[in-house]
Amino acid sequence: TNEKLNPSTRLTADGLRVDWIPSEVGTYIVHVAFAGNAVPGSPFRVKCYDPKKVIVTPPTGESAVRKPTRFLIDASRAGEGNLEISVNYSGRNIPNQV
Repeated sequence: TNEKLNPSTRLTADGLRVDWIPSEVGTYIVHVAFAGNAVPGSPFRVKCYDPKKVIVTPPTGESAVRKPTRFLIDASRAGEGNLEISVNYSGRNIPNQV
């Protein structure tokens, strides 16, 4: 979208901190200028995602020990990025394939 955002800014020991809340998943183009001149690297591309839009469909039926178990993960509406999963049982990592 071409939505204009109203970020909040705060001076820190490292420089100027800029915060805003993205309204939707996607890539935002951030223009930064100082004294009317674009800073080096500007505009910046910021990819925003929404993990709440990941849908996990649990396995149907029962799972058995030492047998493969399958379930579906739909991250197509969550934004651009890599899907990673971890399976843990009793504090141990269980090997898995995606």
